[in-house]
Amino acid sequence: MGDEPARRDGPFTRTVLRLSGRWLADWTGHPRRAWALAGVLAVAALAVVPQLGGRSLLPTLQDRDLLLQVQTVPGISLPEMDRLTAAVSRSLRAVPGVTSVGAHVGRAVSSDQLAGVNSAEVWITLDGAADYGRSAAAIKSVLRGYPGLRADLVTYPSDRVAQLATGANEDLVVRVYGAGLSTLLRKARDVRVMLSHVPGVVNPVVRPVPMQPAVEVRVKLPAALKYGLRPGDVRRDTTTLTSGLIVGNLYEQSKIFDVVVWGAASTRSNLTELGNMLIGTPSGRPVPLKDVATIAIVPEPTVVTHDDVLRDVEVVARVAGDPGPVAAAVKSRLAAMPMPYEYHAEVSGNATVRHSDLTRVLAYGAAALIGIFLLLQAAAAGWRRAGLLLLSLPLSAAGGVLAAPLAGGIWSAAALTGVFAVLALAVHAAVQLGHRIHVVEQAGQATGSDAVLAAARERAVPLAGSALLTAVVLGPAAVWGSVAGLEFLHPLAVTMLGGLVSLAVTQLLVVPALLVTAAGRPPEPTAPPEPAAAPEPA
Repeated sequence: MGDEPARRDGPFTRTVLRLSGRWLADWTGHPRRAWALAGVLAVAALAVVPQLGGRSLLPTLQDRDLLLQVQTVPGISLPEMDRLTAAVSRSLRAVPGVTSVGAHVGRAVSSDQLAGVNSAEVWITLDGAADYGRSAAAIKSVLRGYPGLRADLVTYPSDRVAQLATGANEDLVVRVYGAGLSTLLRKARDVRVMLSHVPGVVNPVVRPVPMQPAVEVRVKLPAALKYGLRPGDVRRDTTTLTSGLIVGNLYEQSKIFDVVVWGAASTRSNLTELGNMLIGTPSGRPVPLKDVATIAIVPEPTVVTHDDVLRDVEVVARVAGDPGPVAAAVKSRLAAMPMPYEYHAEVSGNATVRHSDLTRVLAYGAAALIGIFLLLQAAAAGWRRAGLLLLSLPLSAAGGVLAAPLAGGIWSAAALTGVFAVLALAVHAAVQLGHRIHVVEQAGQATGSDAVLAAARERAVPLAGSALLTAVVLGPAAVWGSVAGLEFLHPLAVTMLGGLVSLAVTQLLVVPALLVTAAGRPPEPTAPPEPAAAPEPA
């Protein structure tokens, strides 16, 4: 018979085998330790509860180009807005770490954004060597020195994501649609009163409609008819003299200049002079505008929000408790509320979205849980083992939950990705362990608890090696912190490193001890009974 080649194990393999054998012998001999450690890991996994909600899933990117969105009171003049924006820009240039500042007021004529004169955008560029958090805090401190100025400091990527987002920020939003603003506001107040009597709805308010002063010119029909004027003639001449009308083009040195008919600046900026503005008549004798129209300053909405051809007013509120029943109760009461002809209301907001998302997540989670359980049963060839292996999965991710607050909390896309990655590794380790136990038993090498110990010792080396290699790869990202470029990788690395610790403890110590306890010690082999001696012949 030929010689069997000797197995050459490295120092890492020999160390892991020696330690795993010693630990397994100790833990399987004291099953209460395994159950106590499993209870500690289960309590640690519950730390995920206070970390849920309250944050955006997307990380804040440390973009060196910041966008400052400025809003002032409606009705402010363009020169005053220019002066205010210039003062803010000068103050921002003095902030340490700021290299350049640029600004624009309002919007371009052909812009796709809806913005008035009372809004502006200030672009700020930070030095690459400046501390990002300290510079952002200094910019916000400068803005607090301008009372009445509402400013939001964002980055360009976050601003684009916010513009593409379609969901509402409030828990509950009831939009009342219709044509007349006064009727909309009256029905919105009725909806607010209705919401205040719905259990679970907290602090319903009608979202205010921003107003700005505007000059209203209303034609006096009898007076206009007296001078032979039609209402359209008065409105057309007034609009031309106050807003301008392009009547041609002037070409000079390969450039095109518009020829605009416009009234004098003194006439446009003075209400009295506006009333004295002359309107042409069919007789050729002009008549003052105040003789054929009433001129007054009235409030009008700064922005007209609408869906298709219907304007809308929003009633917003917070939701306490389960959002599903609250949204259903609001829809039921809203359907019973009388509405004028061509007016209706719709319910939206995060409460309805969360209810549908929660139902979908629970359905997908239940399907995934059943699939994992069936996979474990097929690998381990036993329902009891599959159940214990399934219960070990959340225990394996407990370390990631505990480590998540070090990187900003569990409620972020990066941290959740790290936790799910640890769960994936735990599922792989459980499947491999269950399958190896079944193979050992099928080969007749061992049965019961001996098969569990043999399979656990074999799986200790690849499990420890993969965990160590993953920790080495993710270690630098966890140590460097949340610097520019690592906003997503840092929380992922922190949660995965914490999860790898609990994964190793669970799969190397807790799971084998629990499986041994469930399998029980095999009975000691007994010697076969000796045959009875034959009776001697008489």
